[in-house]
Amino acid sequence: MIYLRVPATSANLGPGFDAFGIALDLYNDFVIREKGGRAFPSGFSLLPARNLAAAAAAYLAEQVKQPLPAIEIGIRARIPRARGLGSSATLTVAGLKAADILLGTRLDDDRLIAMASTLEGHPDNAAPAISGGFVISAKENGKVHVLRSLPPQPLDIIAGVPDFELRTSKSRSALPAKVSLQDAAFNVSRAGLLAAALVTGRYELLKTGMQDKLHQPYRRPLITGLQAVMDAVLDQGALGACLSGSGPTVLVFCRDNPELLQKIIRDTWQKAGITAKTYHLKIASEGACQVSLMEIKDRIE
Repeated sequence: MIYLRVPATSANLGPGFDAFGIALDLYNDFVIREKGGRAFPSGFSLLPARNLAAAAAAYLAEQVKQPLPAIEIGIRARIPRARGLGSSATLTVAGLKAADILLGTRLDDDRLIAMASTLEGHPDNAAPAISGGFVISAKENGKVHVLRSLPPQPLDIIAGVPDFELRTSKSRSALPAKVSLQDAAFNVSRAGLLAAALVTGRYELLKTGMQDKLHQPYRRPLITGLQAVMDAVLDQGALGACLSGSGPTVLVFCRDNPELLQKIIRDTWQKAGITAKTYHLKIASEGACQVSLMEIKDRIE
């Protein structure tokens, strides 16, 4: 059996639409076995035969022109689905990593990211899920350019997850086909500031650097209480706040009072009649990786 751990991811981070992403230390665990093999460890559910992980494994085998043995994939899911935390990307990445191990191809991260980006449509979740850290990615003529870094100073992240789903397709359909030159220039300046703040540890710049005019204003009507939650945490000293991916999760960066900020998120959404769950997280320095059965059992227990 193959045991894998794949982190949650958050894309965009405000102004970095379809380009910025971070890995978070919240994980989906996977077990891959040859069809009809021994039972999965307790706590895992067998995925249906047609799933994103199996499709990704078959895609890699096709690309390297090697036959893939019949496999079955089990998952222990901790990442909320359809909440903007990259749950679908974990399946794609797990399938690619599993096939890479089974076939002994030992592809580097750049090749795996390119494959995952093809399957996902863009690299903003796939790249950090594979490499970990803070990742800036760009596609050019079929090639994916990736720059990974780790913030030099400690940084806490709160994910506020409301109890409703928002499909990426619905959230993306709310976006305009064109934006003004002024809005584009606004985002260029903020994206540069955000990237520099994370790379240098100048976290006092995050509040401004996470401002956005390309996607959040258009998605706001789909997410009851979004602006109220973001305003409330910023008023209480959060370093920055943004929509996580296409939503509806709100991501809050902080260095102090994470418990207070979690309570504020839950209470603010509660006033709008919405129950929310919060996660106190860090940026995951490592992306998808093979783990031992003991590590899997420790995580379950």
